Amino acid sequence: MVSPQKDPVPSARTCPVTHNPIANPTPENHPSLAHLPTAPTSASALIQDRLSKVLAYRPVGRWAIACRFYRDQAAARQAHAQGLDSLAPEAVLAAHALRPKALYFLTMDHAVGKAWTMIVQPCEGGEDAVVVEVDRELEIVLGKLKNLWTPRQSVKVEGIAFESPEFIVRIGSVAVGSTSRGLLIQAEYRPETTPPSEQHQPRLRALLRTLLKGVPEVSPTEIDSALGVTVSEPEGTTAEELDAIGTEYQSVRLPRDRITKSHEAYQFFKLFRTRSIL
Repeated sequence: MVSPQKDPVPSARTCPVTHNPIANPTPENHPSLAHLPTAPTSASALIQDRLSKVLAYRPVGRWAIACRFYRDQAAARQAHAQGLDSLAPEAVLAAHALRPKALYFLTMDHAVGKAWTMIVQPCEGGEDAVVVEVDRELEIVLGKLKNLWTPRQSVKVEGIAFESPEFIVRIGSVAVGSTSRGLLIQAEYRPETTPPSEQHQPRLRALLRTLLKGVPEVSPTEIDSALGVTVSEPEGTTAEELDAIGTEYQSVRLPRDRITKSHEAYQFFKLFRTRSIL
């Protein structure tokens, strides 16, 4: 007599060794971004004043970014996984494979007409992620695919941008719905003034520290945290740190030998996730 065959158990996706951002974490934020979750509303005006009146930066217009978080519809698959307990340890692997994927959709006003997504796939040992530049129309498509991707939360950053002959600085308030999530500052070099890689991060950190020093209700410890600086990781950029950042970019399928707007988008994706904003 032939034994009845059992339905195949979905296998867990194994994280590729070189594509696992969880297994090889680098500092929480890249030094071009600083998030101050406890900064009062008045801090924005103070920093803008410092930029324009003390450092002679010129305001160049409005700055805004928006990021929406989606989950795939995994309820049916999760319910199926719960029925596999009798197949342990295979059931454990199956449950891993059936965890929902996440999709993040980002637009930046200073990158006109462009958008980016990051798709995060849970896998055995962590998660696998990829960052891709897409058409803005994808957001309309996602709105029509609610049976596949469910919108969960969205974050908006709204503020103003300033520039000097060397740097561009953007500062804005962070909000999830009607809830304030502090202040976000971004600093970057103008394309014609980008220094050698070993000087890139220390100079951005120095600029941000100058802007943030003495902001009311923001402690020096919070500033260090915002800049990704710890006692064991001084502000100088070592070859090991550069290599770690390059490896992290590579883990989300971005080139490690040059910086693009896709790398900038990844910085925002990572900040919103690590700070539990989304």
